[in-house]
Amino acid sequence: MKESFFNHLTTTGNVKASAHAIGIDPRSAYTLRRKDEQFAADWGVAIAQAYEILETHLLAMALSGESAIDTGGVGPGTVIDFDQAMRLLGRQHGAKAPPQRRGGPRRKLLTNEEIDAALLAKLGKLIPPSEPA
Repeated sequence: MKESFFNHLTTTGNVKASAHAIGIDPRSAYTLRRKDEQFAADWGVAIAQAYEILETHLLAMALSGESAIDTGGVGPGTVIDFDQAMRLLGRQHGAKAPPQRRGGPRRKLLTNEEIDAALLAKLGKLIPPSEPA
């Protein structure tokens, strides 16, 4: 059953359809992935191969000028259009990308003494020192 699941997953990249193809609920597949390291590793390989196949289909669409292509899978979702393929590919590449850090240099955490000195310096600029009498 696992081999059939992974063969289908490699072909379609669709967990739900792959689970249904072998007669199980998709939640069972996700549960097994959490519990079985080898299953999780094989899942990762199958998904990576599915995205390579998707990239190949996109290239075929670009070269042929077609706006959709039959992926050769079985059942619904076997014909994929360019926009769908790009969304799927973008989602996959987004999942692999490291989280983006926004703007500027890394923040330096200040000590309490450094914070006090900075505040006193700013206050010193706002409040002129009093003249000695």
